Amino acid sequence: MRHQRLEWHGGYHAFSIQYGKGAASNFSTSIENPDPFLKSSERLLIAEHLLIQPNDRFAIMPIFIFQRKRDGLPGHGFNDWVSFGVRPEVFFTKYISVAFESGFDHTEGFATTQNGNTQFSGWLRKFTIAPQIGAGRQFFSRPVLRLFMTYANWSNGYRGLVGGIPFEDRTSGLTYGVQAETWW
Repeated sequence: MRHQRLEWHGGYHAFSIQYGKGAASNFSTSIENPDPFLKSSERLLIAEHLLIQPNDRFAIMPIFIFQRKRDGLPGHGFNDWVSFGVRPEVFFTKYISVAFESGFDHTEGFATTQNGNTQFSGWLRKFTIAPQIGAGRQFFSRPVLRLFMTYANWSNGYRGLVGGIPFEDRTSGLTYGVQAETWW
């Protein structure tokens, strides 16, 4: 089910609820991992996001996601994920802007790691600042070239699971770089 308003305060509003069981639980036309327990897999996904752009100087996009899924394997329970975030953008000129992004995720469930099967529960929060050069004064103006710096921290339950090798023994990290984005 999807409800969508294509013109809403200079942007749009979209709300969706999806449910899939068995081969349809990945919401794809292909099966990721065929196994005899596939028929017991299931997923519920609820998402709400919107874009508000009242003028050519400011835009903001908040988002909320809840997902509950299980892979159907015996002994594996549900994995729950809740995420919300917001990305405001301030446009200084036709081509220069700055984007901020803040988000929070919480998950709990069951995972298979190098050390075997494990239960996990934890949270992650992040904040990004990204000065950018873009093709216009719209949230989705592309192409865009941005410098970014992101600080994130996460609960001890995620130690060794977030950020790969550079952050495997930590519960916080800072990363930065350059990103180019375009579409057609």
